[in-house]
Amino acid sequence: MNNNIFNIIQWNPNGFYSKIDEIKLIINRFSPVALCIQETNFIDNKSGSLKNYVNFFKNRTNHIRASGGVATFINTQYPSEEITLVTNLEAVAVKISVKYKLTICNFYTDIQNIIDQLPTPFIILGDFNSHNILWGCNDTDQRGRIIEKILDNNNSINILNNGQATRISTSTGNLSAIDLSLSSATISPHLEWNTMPELSSSDHFPIKLTLKYTNPDEKHSRSLKWRLKNANWDTYQIEIEKNIINHSLSFSNNNDVEDTMEELSNLIYNTASNIFEQNSYSGKRPPVPWWNKTIKHAIRNKKTTFNKFKRTNDFNDFIEFKKYKALVRKSCGSDKIPFIFLQTLPSSGKFLLLRIIPIKWKNAIITPIPKNNQNSFKPTGYRPISVLCSMSKLLEKIIYNRLSWYATHHKLLSPCHHGFRKYHSTTDCHVKIETEVIETFANKQSMILISLDLQKAYDTVWRHRVINLLKNWNIHGNMLIFLTNFLSQRSFQVKIRDQRSNTFILENGVPQGSPLSIFLFQTAINNLPSIITNPAKSFIFADDTYIYIRGTQISAMIGTLQKCLNDLFEWCFKAGFIFSPQKTKCILFSNKRKLTKPKLFLGTSRLPFVEDISILGLTFDKKLSWKSHIMSLKKNSYKSLNVIKSLSHCEWGAEGTILLNVYRSLVRSKLDYGSICYGNSKSKLLNIVDTIHNAGLRCSIGAFKSSPIVSLLSLTGEPPLQYRRTILSLNYIDRILSSPENSTIHFLNKKHFSNIYEYNPKLRRPLGLRLLKEMMDINIEYNEICQRESSLIPTWQQPNYLVDTSLKEHLKKETPNTIYNNLFNELIHTSNTSTQIYTDASKTEMGIGLAVVHLNTTKQYKLNKLSSIYSAEYLALLKGVQLALDINSTKIDICSDSLSALTNLQSKTLSEPLAVSISNLLSKSNKEIRFIWTPGHCNIKGNEKADEADRNSVNSPDSEIIPFSSLVDIRRNINKYCIDLWNSQWHTTTENKLREIKHSVVLWLKYTDINRKNEVILNRLRIGHTKLTHGHLMAKTDPPLCPTCNTNYSIKHIITQCPNFNEARKDFNIPDNLYEAIRSFSNFYSEHI
Repeated sequence: MNNNIFNIIQWNPNGFYSKIDEIKLIINRFSPVALCIQETNFIDNKSGSLKNYVNFFKNRTNHIRASGGVATFINTQYPSEEITLVTNLEAVAVKISVKYKLTICNFYTDIQNIIDQLPTPFIILGDFNSHNILWGCNDTDQRGRIIEKILDNNNSINILNNGQATRISTSTGNLSAIDLSLSSATISPHLEWNTMPELSSSDHFPIKLTLKYTNPDEKHSRSLKWRLKNANWDTYQIEIEKNIINHSLSFSNNNDVEDTMEELSNLIYNTASNIFEQNSYSGKRPPVPWWNKTIKHAIRNKKTTFNKFKRTNDFNDFIEFKKYKALVRKSCGSDKIPFIFLQTLPSSGKFLLLRIIPIKWKNAIITPIPKNNQNSFKPTGYRPISVLCSMSKLLEKIIYNRLSWYATHHKLLSPCHHGFRKYHSTTDCHVKIETEVIETFANKQSMILISLDLQKAYDTVWRHRVINLLKNWNIHGNMLIFLTNFLSQRSFQVKIRDQRSNTFILENGVPQGSPLSIFLFQTAINNLPSIITNPAKSFIFADDTYIYIRGTQISAMIGTLQKCLNDLFEWCFKAGFIFSPQKTKCILFSNKRKLTKPKLFLGTSRLPFVEDISILGLTFDKKLSWKSHIMSLKKNSYKSLNVIKSLSHCEWGAEGTILLNVYRSLVRSKLDYGSICYGNSKSKLLNIVDTIHNAGLRCSIGAFKSSPIVSLLSLTGEPPLQYRRTILSLNYIDRILSSPENSTIHFLNKKHFSNIYEYNPKLRRPLGLRLLKEMMDINIEYNEICQRESSLIPTWQQPNYLVDTSLKEHLKKETPNTIYNNLFNELIHTSNTSTQIYTDASKTEMGIGLAVVHLNTTKQYKLNKLSSIYSAEYLALLKGVQLALDINSTKIDICSDSLSALTNLQSKTLSEPLAVSISNLLSKSNKEIRFIWTPGHCNIKGNEKADEADRNSVNSPDSEIIPFSSLVDIRRNINKYCIDLWNSQWHTTTENKLREIKHSVVLWLKYTDINRKNEVILNRLRIGHTKLTHGHLMAKTDPPLCPTCNTNYSIKHIITQCPNFNEARKDFNIPDNLYEAIRSFSNFYSEHI
């Protein structure tokens, strides 16, 4: 018997004696510590008995026949005592001592004020007879809304139901979930909840709650892990180089490839073992398999550098981000070699890796992960996670980057593909569908959409067909030989814990978990959209295919779609794929009533028409009301809110900043997904999403139940969801408008839409039209947005220009101007370059100017005020390149004082669109261009002339105005615009206690030396809502009065006005001003509030 696991059974058998045999069967099977029965149907003061159990019961009074009543049977092995409840309801509460003390409350029909009478931690079980979609019902009734309100208002209670049905109607066969289980948030992580329908002949199912405590005597261990905190990589590289020479590793004989690669793997592993330490773990806490302090700091640094890169867009910051991102990837493959060991190999070791693929690299280790609510006794109930050799994945990533550039450069991939492509996302598919449906309704049409899913997509790829398709793309030579070798002789093993199965051969398909498999799968399905004939349209994301058609004649639409399905069925036969009839669904979007659902067939299977359909995580209903999606979102979000509640205890919980990060990760990310589309729904539905947002913030900072919503938002720095949706929508629109290769751009262009929306303002507008006002307010023009270009230079080739930043080695503070001049002149004359072009940019209060100077020619330009100096520096370089291509000289130096722009140009992976434009311009030229970093304000003649010209260009009437906006500048202005709107709303807020001391929505600085209890107290003081001042709202009583001043209690009155606390104010030096008083937070508050 496990002393740390306890079973609690809850059941409404509708009669104790009539189900006594089943009750005994449950006791024999599970030996519960508590058996909670509702509807015992005992008469008067009589009750039933069970061997080895003591009974606490309450029967129904004033009844004509035996009905109702509750009974809680507690195992006699555990001490127990009844808790007296002040209620007329059928409820019994018992305190039981298992490992720790626990209160179990068993009741029937209603909850009312029972919660406040229960000692914590507690479990509340019963037949609530309440319906709500949150716990698995199909609808929500009044009782369900009451329970939901209790959960919303109480941060310390979680609902344990997981969506399983608890009752079946004997007359209709409908399932519902009206038996609920609630618990204190502190013990909900230790509880598992499941129904047992197979053990019931009643209309209610027995429910088993398993309470699992941590075993203090249990020891956990893990395999050896590398300690790389202070690793000496120079020594590692020297030793690897030395060992490669000593072992004479090479691939001179292809027959020795397997042995050589095995020897290289052992060499790397053994060398690392001699230099780095490995440690094991043995302790009471179960270890996270890949976690250690080094990775913890690496993740923190990765987040910091990524946020910095987003702000600055500086290439040096991008390099720092990539470095820490690589450090995070420390999981080992089957070769037990972390990725960082390969990253730091000397050149000779990397050369050996790029020659051929050994058999060992082709073996995958499959770890099955159980799917939620799936049959664990079937293979389909598990998600296979494939782990490949680290060295193999490194090589495959290199090959993938080359193939991806080749396909993009030659425009080989269909524009209908949105999966696994840069600057594409699932949102593209959502926007396309939403726009088409809105256009359908506006033009009084109907639209049919078919969602098709490829069955076992990766496993059914025909390798021979993929190789032939690659040949048709003119991929030949060593690349084709490598890909053929990559696909052959693939194998896998299944791993469960430390045990592995036998090795099985993968006869067909592409390997799971391989970066290269993504491209090969894209190749295999690339011609699928061409099968769809007009007027039907299609798009694809990974293995999901969507076909739709609009029109007024449904019969004609059905004929076209059926032809497309027939063609797809034939394509599958030729390509080797199979569309799953079980997962394929259809939906008819229409505002017309009483439409007969048409018939469509995939092969011989008739396709079902549904009321709503899930498309890449977003649920579309036939009227596009978004009700189904928002209700589903609410249900899923409440499960995540339970995690926050468990961590947010007001005395010992986690810090507010940590809880806010948990909220953003688990809840807000769900609210954000698809909000660009569902944000177009009615305000009544959007209020449901706002409620989730507000509940998460209230739990995170420990605010009192009655705290105003505007105060929660301002104190946490979280904008209202309406502004967040605006930010996400505008950022998405600008990203798509800057990506001409994305086919979604046509769905956002104003010219795409008819004038029908101008004549009928009541019509819902598509995304491309509904944010026109905001775009005008921010001065975003479609034709001014910087366009992304695909690089003409492959990443594995050197650009045909040079970037010289050697002068940066001399610190500006320590180097006189004369030294800089001499160094610069020496740099110019040693290269025999006769022509120099100087570029510069500056920002003043009047605007942004830039200039290009060549001999006696000076060209001046200016940008709008919303642009940044970073964009201006890039544009100056671009104009300098254009000028260089127009002059007769073949060797030209372009001098600039923008080190960040030149550093980006120096990289092979150009992150800035303007840098790609510069690179593409130069790739078409035969001229020798060199970029030189020139320190500013050092009396370098050409540089000083360019500096003066760009400052004058803002006011010069001869300056050319460049219509240009970069994405970085646009996003910064979008954020500022929405924050200003929020700030204006905050300034108009009246009768708000936080508003009296907080004059903007800017986030206050966090106290670093404050525990959770005092943090909650401080937050409640700032908001002005505490249990003392506003507890009467929950108890529905009169507000408390100050006995001295005969006025209502308030935080302001207590801290700054009431004469009863004059001495305390002097002792703790509390100012008379409320804002300053709360800033000087001290232990005084924790003792008196």
